[in-house]
Amino acid sequence: MAELLSNLMFKESKRGYVKVDDGSTIILRVAIVDAITQGSSPFGTEFSINFTVGISVHPSENAIKEVSDKPLMLTDIMPNEGWNLVRITEKDSAYEEATYVDEKIGKYTLKV
Repeated sequence: MAELLSNLMFKESKRGYVKVDDGSTIILRVAIVDAITQGSSPFGTEFSINFTVGISVHPSENAIKEVSDKPLMLTDIMPNEGWNLVRITEKDSAYEEATYVDEKIGKYTLKV
């Protein structure tokens, strides 16, 4: 088990965000869970990277007022009306960077 957990060393992680034109902000976070070598190509070792993404929504007062009298959305039924297009006004990407180390293939920097 220790061998499976020792091949990745995490270097840097940065949360990102998206601001939309209704004044709401969405915080983004990406995390590398695992990386598995998938052979090689003319460009070097190929990796399959398992990662996850989390978001946290901070709605504006106007967005909250707009939906305050609406019924809750059920996860298995998409609504036909009530959706508004919002435009991204500002963004900064989230990322995580790790170093993959293997005695046979060497050291690689992975960034998602």
